[in-house]
Amino acid sequence: MSEKPQDWDRSRDEIISGEYVLGVLSDADRRRVEARMAIDPKFAMQVRRWQTNLAEFNDDYQAEAPPSHVFRRIEAQLFQPEEARDGGLSRLWNSLTLWRGLAVAGAVAAAWFGVAHRLPPLGVGQPARPWWPN
Repeated sequence: MSEKPQDWDRSRDEIISGEYVLGVLSDADRRRVEARMAIDPKFAMQVRRWQTNLAEFNDDYQAEAPPSHVFRRIEAQLFQPEEARDGGLSRLWNSLTLWRGLAVAGAVAAAWFGVAHRLPPLGVGQPARPWWPN
């Protein structure tokens, strides 16, 4: 967000106003918006319009607390170390080593099948001959 009033863009102001009301701005940007609202009445009115428009959504919904077991799982996911969260299968599935190994094995198998199909078949009673051209 720009610091100078003459550099402020009104289309960008709409976005910033909405982000401020939704609460997705960083602390520094929130402070800048609040400081600007104190000196720019048009911008402050724009923010109030966003607040009014979005406040109507709250009327359609009631506050609902999650069941206690769900809340405990959410807290466990948020506040446990990553090693404690993941199960063994999850760690294996997300293992870079596993996927690299499978890629190498697939490449080796593809190369082997490619070479195997280029070899001429050996008939019964025929002498073995090299498959490469002379």
